[in-house]
Amino acid sequence: MAVRCPLVRSGFSDLAVEPEADVGDECLAPILLDLRLMLALLRQCLEWRCRALRAGVLRHGAGSKMWRWQNRDECRNWGMAKQTSTAVPRWKKAVPDLGAQRELRLDALYRVAAAAFRRNGYHGTSLVDIARELGVSKPTLYHYIANKQDLLFQCHLVAADQAIAAICDDPALSGLEKVRRTIANYIVAIIGEESASVVILEEKSLGPEQLDVVIARRDIFDGRIQGLIEEGLADGTIAPCDAKLALFSALGAANWVTKWYRPTGPLSVAQIAEGVADLVCSGLRAPVATQACA
Repeated sequence: MAVRCPLVRSGFSDLAVEPEADVGDECLAPILLDLRLMLALLRQCLEWRCRALRAGVLRHGAGSKMWRWQNRDECRNWGMAKQTSTAVPRWKKAVPDLGAQRELRLDALYRVAAAAFRRNGYHGTSLVDIARELGVSKPTLYHYIANKQDLLFQCHLVAADQAIAAICDDPALSGLEKVRRTIANYIVAIIGEESASVVILEEKSLGPEQLDVVIARRDIFDGRIQGLIEEGLADGTIAPCDAKLALFSALGAANWVTKWYRPTGPLSVAQIAEGVADLVCSGLRAPVATQACA
């Protein structure tokens, strides 16, 4: 007995569709995306029907406009064979999958956006500017962010992760040397090519809940460095001082680099990072430290 062809369903996550057209009105972006998804799904349905016809398990019913399976067993067997064939990794994993491609695009978006915010300020930067620098249209950005404020928030979160990753906790080093290496690593993180760091004053452009999250992340970073300073006080490599005051002084010197650093300057990122870290350590080093800050 013939069986009607079941409805083909496909998850939108499998469709690498982006609204690349340049739409002036932002309100048209969701509509354009829906239309492109519908066209992509229709194309996939047509391809699915062609494969079934070539396999000989689908035919056009006599006197009917419905496509029908030859029988239930062939329908089931063809479906199982199709699932088995798609189990093989596409391109032998030589090409990033959709998830990996999305992560790469987000990384590029955060780096370009953070650089634009540092250069022009939050209010002096538009999503059109960022899209143009990335070589995409403005509606494409809404595939990854909700709005410009959300983009600023995401940049802060990525920058916080980069800052925490810069902390040196090698147990073989003195407290002072840990501070020196942490400051150097941190400066590289905020002015290097992979930086997602945003000018601190731009935090005022965040919403209250977003700001609370950013401050909580920063408190974790500050607490870790203050702990390193306290280690240096305990092992005698840092001169007696208030640990929190030393923390603010060290980070103040490091963060100010973003205000005057220019990629076209005579010093490289590594030279600046090491130089500022050495200056910070020279002010923290105890007169008779057992380990040199070098």
